[in-house]
Amino acid sequence: EALSARQQERLEAVEKTLADLAHRTERRLESLQKTLEENLQKLRESNEGKLEQMRATVDEKLQDTLEKRLGHSFALVSERLEQVHKGIGEMQSLASGVGDLKRVLTNVRARGSWGEVHLSMLLNDLLTVEQFATNVRIRPDSAEAVEFAIKLPGREDGAPVYLPIDAKFPQADYERLLRAQETGATDEADQAAEALAKAKQPLTMKERLRAVEEMLDGGAATDALTEIDKLAAVPGAPKRELQHLKASALLRSRSYLEAAKAFQAAAMSRSGREAEQLTLSARALARAGKDAEAIKRYAEVFARYKATPYGEQSAYQMARLMLQNGRFKEAEAAFTKYLATFPKGKDRSDAEVERALALLSAGSAAQARKQFALLAQKAKVDAAGKLRELEGLAALRAGDKADAVKLWVDVVTTYPLSWASLSARSRLLSLGAEVPPLLPASSAKAAKAAQAGADEPPAPLPVSLPPTPAFLYSLGLDGDAEVRLASNEPEAAAAYAGRESEALCAMYGMLSRAKRRYRVGAAAVSYSALMRAPSPSERWAWDCIYPRPYAEPVRALEEQYGLPKGILYALMRQESAFDPAAKSPADAVGLMQLIPPTATRVAAELSMPYDPAALTSPEVSLKLGAHYFAKLLKMFQGSVTLASAAYNAGPKAVSHWLATGADNDADLWVARIPYDETRNYVARVAGNLSRYQWLEGGDAAVTVLPLELPVDARAPADAY
Repeated sequence: EALSARQQERLEAVEKTLADLAHRTERRLESLQKTLEENLQKLRESNEGKLEQMRATVDEKLQDTLEKRLGHSFALVSERLEQVHKGIGEMQSLASGVGDLKRVLTNVRARGSWGEVHLSMLLNDLLTVEQFATNVRIRPDSAEAVEFAIKLPGREDGAPVYLPIDAKFPQADYERLLRAQETGATDEADQAAEALAKAKQPLTMKERLRAVEEMLDGGAATDALTEIDKLAAVPGAPKRELQHLKASALLRSRSYLEAAKAFQAAAMSRSGREAEQLTLSARALARAGKDAEAIKRYAEVFARYKATPYGEQSAYQMARLMLQNGRFKEAEAAFTKYLATFPKGKDRSDAEVERALALLSAGSAAQARKQFALLAQKAKVDAAGKLRELEGLAALRAGDKADAVKLWVDVVTTYPLSWASLSARSRLLSLGAEVPPLLPASSAKAAKAAQAGADEPPAPLPVSLPPTPAFLYSLGLDGDAEVRLASNEPEAAAAYAGRESEALCAMYGMLSRAKRRYRVGAAAVSYSALMRAPSPSERWAWDCIYPRPYAEPVRALEEQYGLPKGILYALMRQESAFDPAAKSPADAVGLMQLIPPTATRVAAELSMPYDPAALTSPEVSLKLGAHYFAKLLKMFQGSVTLASAAYNAGPKAVSHWLATGADNDADLWVARIPYDETRNYVARVAGNLSRYQWLEGGDAAVTVLPLELPVDARAPADAY
């Protein structure tokens, strides 16, 4: 038992010792763990600091490298895209030219004749006459011949070996023959061979005449003249038909005096087309500036062929030429006779207005006033304003100043900032009469609200471009950004509920271009909204429909040439609707719509290389157009009216109208312009300019239209 008690005591002592040891070990481990955690934390913080420093250094270097590489890449992309755009422009020009050629070469026979003409020209350019032959028999035992053959050496006796070339060998049948032979389709091969054999037959005279007509329709008058001369040498050629075709080709090539003589000669040959040919002869004389002779010839056609369409046409053109030449009493009588003879005549509406103009300038103001009033009642809005302004002038000349003033005040108010309104304003100022606001308030209520400040500007609309257009814009590719935005307008405007059009106009306003912005504005703004002064909440709409793209180059060009501020925008809006790639049926190209011959000469004056594809470049078109308009403005002694007319119809036409006319106040002179397009063009450019000026500074900024034109201004002989 004593042993057992001692063992128990020892066990207890051991247990206590072990417990103490475990406790001390636990405390030491806790202390060690705490020390280790502290050291680890310090190490972690130290490592994070060093890693952050390393990261900052790496980020800085990466950012610098990335910016350099992105900058280089963007520059490369921009350069390549610019080359692509230039290539597209060249392709568009080429496609247009191909389209024109395609219209001419509508059948196989015509293509053959066209090919023969150009193959002849090509061989004459490349070879001497001794190096090729024409109409060569391909085999001694055959009557078949090819059009051309190149002479090659190769025989001992010195006789040449011929390399035949035939422009009328039809490719389609040849390819069909090859396909048939490859597939073993003997029937098809025989048909193709037969078609080829037929095609090698020479064109008939009828087919060659048809080819000439297609050349004329395609604008190839010079080539047509060459072919006509060849046909004239063929025995049995239809002389009368060739005479008519040659006269038509001369007219198309603008050889007007020669054309007049040729049509006259054709009519003398009793072709059965005398009325047509004499009418065309008179037209050619008028275009050559031989108005007196043209009037006589038109009178001849009217007298001899009154019952034909050419008699009607000649009666009207004769009266119009008399009006243009200041023969007002004769013109009035001629228009009266035309209207009586052809009560349903094609030109009746124009003849009624021109008769009233003749009455006014002939001194029959009271009668003219009645005519203008009647015509204004049934005219459309734009024409009615012009007729009422002229009615006011007739009232003044008839001695009724009070009614004249009343009419002009109404025109200014009813047709604001139009050609009619600008003319009426000038008439009022010439009499010392009070001029109403150029843009009236929409209503008395609106005017009162504006005066009280009730119509405050709406809350600003924070607008940003969508990502893709924004990226393209950042690269300077505004045209591509415009196209991309135009294809996603609903999505882009969705975030601006109730103000979608305003938001789109603001987005497009961030770009240098305005083609789509103008169209969005035209769709969003009503005609009535443009007939009153815009309220603060409507100002965005005016800025949208009268945009000011390419601000810096336009400002610089207007300053450089001393042009009226806003005139380039007024021209752009009318010429191309701000479309840099616009092309007219007359081949006018670009923002300022220059035809290639004019652009070539302007570029030469500026010592610029001429590239037809570059006409779709806004910067190039603006530079050329500004120089040309400034040239015309100087030529016509600072008259914007005359320069605008010359920009559209050409300076020589304007000179002719000035030289032959009389009673040449601006409103009367423009009303008598014989080309409808030019007459409307001058009015619309003036209206555009007045609205751009009004947006800059209200009524006071709108230039007063000079009623007096520099009638002694003339285009020089080399004007273009």
